[in-house]
Amino acid sequence: DLAAAKPIVDAALAALDQLDKNSLTELKSMAKPPDDVVMVSAAVMVLTADPKKIPKDRSWASAKKMMANVTTWLKELQAFDQNNIPQICIDNVEPIIANPGFNEANIVTKSFAASSLCAWVLNMVKYHRIRCMVRPKEEKLAEAQERLAQSKASLKKVQDRVGELKSKLDVLVKQFEDARDEKLRIEMQAKKTQDKLNLAARLVNGLADENVRWARTIQDLKERTKLLTGDVLLASAFISYIGPFSRFFREDLVKNKWSADLHSRGVPMTQNLDPVLGTMTNEAEVAGWNNEGLPADRVSTENGAIVNNCTRWPLMIDPQLQGAKWIKSREEKNGIKVLQTSQKNYLTQLVHCLENGWPCLIESLGEQVDPILEPVLSRQTIKKGTMQYIKLGDKEVEYNPSFRLYLQTKLGNPHYKPEIAAQTTLVNFMVTEDGLEDQLLATVVNVERPDLEEQRVSLLREMNQMKIDLQQCEDGLLYELSNATGDILENVTLIENLENTKKKAHQINKSMAIAKKTTETIASARLIYSPVAERGSLLFFQIGQLGRIDHMYQYSLEAFEVVFNKALRKAKPGDTVADRVANIITSITETVFAFTSRGLFEKHKLIFSTLLCISIMKKRGELEEKQLNFLIRGPRKFGVDRPEVVAEWCPEANWAAVQALAEVEGASPSFDLLPTDMSEHNRWKLWAETEKPEDEKMPTDWKNLSSFQKLLVLRCLRPDRLTAALERFIHENLGKNYISDQAVALEISFQDAGPTTPMFFILSPGVDPVKDVESLGIKYGFKEEENKFFNVSLGQGQEPVAENALETCFSQGGWAMLSNIHLTSKWLQKLEKILDGYAVVYTKMAMVAKRKAEKRA
Repeated sequence: DLAAAKPIVDAALAALDQLDKNSLTELKSMAKPPDDVVMVSAAVMVLTADPKKIPKDRSWASAKKMMANVTTWLKELQAFDQNNIPQICIDNVEPIIANPGFNEANIVTKSFAASSLCAWVLNMVKYHRIRCMVRPKEEKLAEAQERLAQSKASLKKVQDRVGELKSKLDVLVKQFEDARDEKLRIEMQAKKTQDKLNLAARLVNGLADENVRWARTIQDLKERTKLLTGDVLLASAFISYIGPFSRFFREDLVKNKWSADLHSRGVPMTQNLDPVLGTMTNEAEVAGWNNEGLPADRVSTENGAIVNNCTRWPLMIDPQLQGAKWIKSREEKNGIKVLQTSQKNYLTQLVHCLENGWPCLIESLGEQVDPILEPVLSRQTIKKGTMQYIKLGDKEVEYNPSFRLYLQTKLGNPHYKPEIAAQTTLVNFMVTEDGLEDQLLATVVNVERPDLEEQRVSLLREMNQMKIDLQQCEDGLLYELSNATGDILENVTLIENLENTKKKAHQINKSMAIAKKTTETIASARLIYSPVAERGSLLFFQIGQLGRIDHMYQYSLEAFEVVFNKALRKAKPGDTVADRVANIITSITETVFAFTSRGLFEKHKLIFSTLLCISIMKKRGELEEKQLNFLIRGPRKFGVDRPEVVAEWCPEANWAAVQALAEVEGASPSFDLLPTDMSEHNRWKLWAETEKPEDEKMPTDWKNLSSFQKLLVLRCLRPDRLTAALERFIHENLGKNYISDQAVALEISFQDAGPTTPMFFILSPGVDPVKDVESLGIKYGFKEEENKFFNVSLGQGQEPVAENALETCFSQGGWAMLSNIHLTSKWLQKLEKILDGYAVVYTKMAMVAKRKAEKRA
């Protein structure tokens, strides 16, 4: 109720707030105010009067006395106690305000100050009426509050008593809890002691097996510490210098040169040290590399160790892209960026790698390295405060210590400046015969026995992972023990981890033993296909030597694998596995020969056939090394007189060759009898003077010589017929397909091509294959009028046209023929990058298609 009356009081006070000294002075100065104004002043006098002295004189003169000091009077009105207005004042003011003219709207027309006083009086009277209604309630409230105070006093007494009792109870409870805690403490101490005993027993039992191994390891480490100087020196030399060389040269350097030199100088080092697995890495790390795609042969393992330990950036000599594939797989999780110096803005990408610490592979380098890379290769960093910078071109780039650079060239035998060799670590990633044999054997078995190969690959990955896990277990065991804090017998988690680690290591060792036995079984089953892999490896390395004849003859491992797989598919089936293997060997030899000879100049085809035939026979052990050297080198021994019988028909140079042949062993009859026999029998003259001596039988017992040994005699007496004799020799040992000169139909060559294997035409003057290609395209539905065939003659400004044609064929399907490609040599690097990009897409498509086919199967 009082809250409802508050707006009335606020309205009264608001009316007073409208008054000021000027308005009240103006009211006071009125000589003859209107009656309504006098009525208001009378109401104010009555309402504010002493209840014992209610004024009888309510004239204007009395009112002016009341307003004698307007400032003081206004403050008195503002301080008026509205809660305690005497009832007699109310009773006397009621008749006044009952006048109809006593309202603010009426009086404001007479005087603004009087209207505000009128509103104040009316609101004060209204508030008093409400106050009179509320007062009985307030009295009742006061009574209730007094009773409440008495009840609270009684309650306090009870609560005080309860508090005393609770304090006593708390003392008793604390005594009880202390006794209980002491009991629990003693029980826990007893349990803790027992747990320590149990944990101590578990720890001793768990580490009992390690005691012997750790003791032996400590002893080995002590011994190795004494030999560390020589071991590290040999490993350092291995990393710094051995990278560019082949396997045989590496072995010779380490075993026969460096190790022998260190021993001769008395440098302490481990006997028969393997610098790779003995110092630079371990089996677990090598297993990880193998899982990442590094071939498992010895040279590849050495290369991996060099790349991971060298402080200079590695420059990989990698024609077969094995090193690049491994690096991409290894660094994929770190966000490796693959660049080529031929692509636009490659420096921008390199800057991002330098700043963010990303690994970077710059591939397909030539023999000349961009000079702008000089500061990066030599790590010419500039330190400013805590940051390092490197100058690249005309600007300084922030250098992140996590940055790692890999360089790769496809050149098989590059010649780099000495500065490049000093700034980088050259690593020869060229495929080895052993490594290629392993890869090809996997390919053959994957085709012939996919179940066997799948099991082998899975087992190898498992074994590699087991080696890694086992090493991690052993390292983790030592780490946890060496970093344990506090009482080790109270560290339950540590001991449980140790037990789990030991249990896991035991399971790994057990699984490893089973896996090794299974691997041996699989290896025995795969062994029957090893002749195919040996022949494939031999073929690849023979065609690789053709580059020594002409630099144009360059064959990638990827292209060879395509031909190899094609030969596998078209090989004839056999009644037995041995027959099938023989058929495959025949198929891959013929297919690779046809593929290679198709791109050879005519004058080089017989050289290749001879090289192939001799290599195959040498692999079989059918040729003597000395006899082979004689055929190749054709030595002569002068100074031996010719008998007159021989001098009549045998020139001196031929006789000197016969004398050199007489010193070659391994023939039956022996070659040392040949000079004497030629002197005693005229039949040699008859044989040497025949038109085609290679087709005639040799005199007497010499007809028993092998076909290869006959070549040696022919090289001495009739070197002019050696070419024809070689053709006959190849025909007898390999077959007529290896000497016949037959043109290869374009459609047959087309069968070896594909989206990722373009056809390359090497033309003689006046030869144009465009019509043949157009005819073949029409046969397969690729016509120029349907935008399925594009023939671009390259020259100035035609590169964009060729690129558009390639992009159209790639996206929509079609054939693009680029003529006169020799006119745009600078553009070829970009073309290679474009084709590499297409190959990546096609490879992914093939993988998706393969997975879909496997799911359907």
